[in-house]
Amino acid sequence: MGFQERLSKDFEMLKTKLDLGDIELPKDDINTHKNPSDVDRNLSKKAISNLKKWYKSDYEFIDVCSDLFY
Repeated sequence: MGFQERLSKDFEMLKTKLDLGDIELPKDDINTHKNPSDVDRNLSKKAISNLKKWYKSDYEFIDVCSDLFY
């Protein structure tokens, strides 16, 4: 629950469970923290490797969460 790919659907489920009423996730690019479409998003292989090392424990935690919820 709460993974980016399913965020909208998961948020709607959470709203119902917590009886949060009519609140909504932001939809505009600034408040959703989206990069402009004209920005180069490519990373070097070294940058990707460094990020995977830095976030290694996060990836492991995400795998545990995936196993629990999906």
